[in-house]
Amino acid sequence: MPLASVVITNHNYGRFLGAAIDSALGQSYPGVEVIVVDDGSTDESRTVLERYGDHVRSLYQEQMGQLAATNIGFAASHGELVIFLDADDILLPSAVATASRILDDQRVTKVHWPMQWIDPEGHALDDPPAPTDLPRGDLRDALLADGPGAVLAPPTSGNAWARSFLERVLPAPSTHTYIDNYLAALAPLYGRIDADPDVHTLYRLHPDSHHISIGWKSRLAAYLHDVDVMFETVAQHARALGLPFDSREWTSRSYLHRLRDTVDEIAAVLPPKAPFALLDDAEWDIDILDGRRAVPFPERDGVWWGPPIDDADAVRALDDVTTRGIQHVVVGWPAFWWLDHYKRLAHTLNERFDVVHENDRVMIFRAR
Repeated sequence: MPLASVVITNHNYGRFLGAAIDSALGQSYPGVEVIVVDDGSTDESRTVLERYGDHVRSLYQEQMGQLAATNIGFAASHGELVIFLDADDILLPSAVATASRILDDQRVTKVHWPMQWIDPEGHALDDPPAPTDLPRGDLRDALLADGPGAVLAPPTSGNAWARSFLERVLPAPSTHTYIDNYLAALAPLYGRIDADPDVHTLYRLHPDSHHISIGWKSRLAAYLHDVDVMFETVAQHARALGLPFDSREWTSRSYLHRLRDTVDEIAAVLPPKAPFALLDDAEWDIDILDGRRAVPFPERDGVWWGPPIDDADAVRALDDVTTRGIQHVVVGWPAFWWLDHYKRLAHTLNERFDVVHENDRVMIFRAR
């Protein structure tokens, strides 16, 4: 059977690292090599790695970031399929066997699957696997028409890659930030994408996550930088392959550029430090916007509680907002459908609030 490689990248995740390694060693597929690249950790990570001896190949480097760690790990690997596993995530035993079966088709550059969210202790959260509606097939035309980011993909640990593809695009240039975005954007240019409907990865949510800890506005800025760099990278590869594209169209259709313009408008309209209720269908993930607290709508204990059950439930959530003294309600384009679906909510908003800003991206209401 073809050799498979699981490359784990780690920085100060020693408390989670053992579970990640165990999951890679515990695959039902018989031929798996496990490589761990420690990116300058200062916690107990080295002690954890030493416990595994020759069962794991451990590589150490000064802290250079996940991208550099991924490049080093791939260069040390030999598998015909490769999974890059974040050290705070867990592979289910079925992951490599499923990937091997699907990647046996030489036309496929990668396979991805949903990931179940877990808490810091490893308990499954009530939320559904994320994301669930993953694309498959020949997605080259969609990528060339709409640009990087148009093809939905899960984070790093929810993908398996054909080595033949990785050898064409790695090492990733240091101008990029996120290895998963880099690989996901290029994969459709070189072959087919496949998807498996079953969960094969547990994705750990915790406050020390490098993704969460940097703050929402900083995350958006980092994503935008990566998207702009990615546009140029995809353009270079498409040009080398002789494929037609219009990168100006990519910018006009970019979700993140649209979101940046929208939050700039919100910040310009809302008073400083004013909290606001946010209807975004849980897409934007805003917590604080320039000192203004974004209150999920509807929410329970500070957490978004899903779309209202019915009109009465939607109006109750609006009553809760006004009772708490929140003067502004922001409706983003992902939740525009709410105003058509929840008729009483729309009617009540128009009765109690004035529209102070409106376009095809956002509506901002202020209490009378």
